[in-house]
Amino acid sequence: MQDKLKYLEKIREDVGEAAYRINAATIITKDYINLLRSRGIKKDRITILNQVNSRLNSIGVEKVSYGFIRKFY
Repeated sequence: MQDKLKYLEKIREDVGEAAYRINAATIITKDYINLLRSRGIKKDRITILNQVNSRLNSIGVEKVSYGFIRKFY
């Protein structure tokens, strides 16, 4: 996941802030959900949303909505 985010960071200005936000959120969400599934852990969507938004905040990106998480989990 970190490699994907590094490459995405390099093209951040070219793709625009909105596309960067959606792609970063998608990468983080898929990685977190795959990690939970591989460990057999069940979490509710709110917990996943909080984790994803926390990671997005740490890289300086706006939060995503609950509906965004529903697409994946």
